Amino acid sequence: CTAARPGLVTLREDGDMQGLRRFIGRGLLLSLAVASTWGAIAWLSRGLIERYAFGSGQEVVSALLVLWTISAGLGFAQLTLNTSLQVHRRFAPLACVNLTASIVAGVAIVIGIHAMGARGAVVGMIVGQVVELTLMGWLLSRTLNTKSAQPL
Repeated sequence: CTAARPGLVTLREDGDMQGLRRFIGRGLLLSLAVASTWGAIAWLSRGLIERYAFGSGQEVVSALLVLWTISAGLGFAQLTLNTSLQVHRRFAPLACVNLTASIVAGVAIVIGIHAMGARGAVVGMIVGQVVELTLMGWLLSRTLNTKSAQPL
């Protein structure tokens, strides 16, 4: 995402909110593509991963791989929105979003481990990521809409 910053800054400085939205949308699609590719490679390698890393039943590894792929996709999407918010200098609201999501994730992980074991830890992390991604999306949408309403 560091490579994307100059493009985002240029679009922001030019007041091109539609261009920013397209740029961010492409970033989110790229995030989905990377996570899907990673997930497919991990899924195809699950036997090898199971043998060398876990030494446990393949059904556990397969379930964890699906959850890790979801988490990776959310993480890549978060990075895209995070970079966009930083370009707009929304540091304090972003810190509040991060804090809120961290608290939610921590609570969800504890509950998840109690209820589901190792899978619950990953599910708890996903819950925190969904909260963070949702709040970041709301904050970025609000930021872009405010910028669009201002004269260029």
